Amino acid sequence: ADRDVVVLGFDGSRKRSHATTDATALIGCRVSDGHLFEVDVWEQPTGPAGDGWEVPVALVEASLAGAFAKYSVVGLFADPAKWESYLAKWEATYGARLKVKASRDHPMHWWMNRPSAVVAAVDQLHTAITQAECTYDGSSALTRHFLNARRRSSRSGIQLAKAHPESADKIDAAYAAVLAWQARLAAVAAGITGQPRVVARRIR
Repeated sequence: ADRDVVVLGFDGSRKRSHATTDATALIGCRVSDGHLFEVDVWEQPTGPAGDGWEVPVALVEASLAGAFAKYSVVGLFADPAKWESYLAKWEATYGARLKVKASRDHPMHWWMNRPSAVVAAVDQLHTAITQAECTYDGSSALTRHFLNARRRSSRSGIQLAKAHPESADKIDAAYAAVLAWQARLAAVAAGITGQPRVVARRIR
C-alpha cells in the first residue's frame, strides 16, 4: 500500500551479443511482515521482437523513482555489476533517505561476487521461506525465476544458478528477492519495524 515501509532488491543485466540477455529485476519487501513483491522485471522478448534487445534503462530508472514516490523506502541493496555508474547516481539521488545501508561508503552496493556472502544470503531466504517467515505476491515472473533456479554447490556452500550458463530460463528476480530479504534483515536489526507509530494522548 502507499507509504508502506519497504526495502528493495535489484539485480540487473544490460545486453549480450549472443544467447539471451539476463533479466533485470526490482523486487520489494515490506519490512513489517516480510512480504516480497514484484516492482518490475524486464526480460528479453522471444522471437524477432528480441533481436538486438537491451534492458530499457530509462524504464528501470522510472520504475525506481516510482517506488521511492509510492513507498517509504528505507533500503536498497543492488548488485553493482554493469550498473556502477547508475548506482552512483541513485545513491546521490536517494541515499539520504535510506536508513539501511549495504556499506558505509556505498549504501546500495551489495556485490554478488562474494561467494560466502551469497551462500549465507541464499540460506537466510531459504530458511525464511521454509519457516513461513515471509510471503510473496505470487507474481508470474518471480514464481518462474524461483522455479528456474537450480542449486549449485561450491566450496562456500549452495548458491542459485541457471540450468546452464546460456539458458534462456532466467533467475534474476530470485536473486533480487535474496537482496531484498538481506535489506529487510538489516532493517529489522536496526530496529525498523515498519509499523505505524502510535502516539499516546493524555485524557483530560
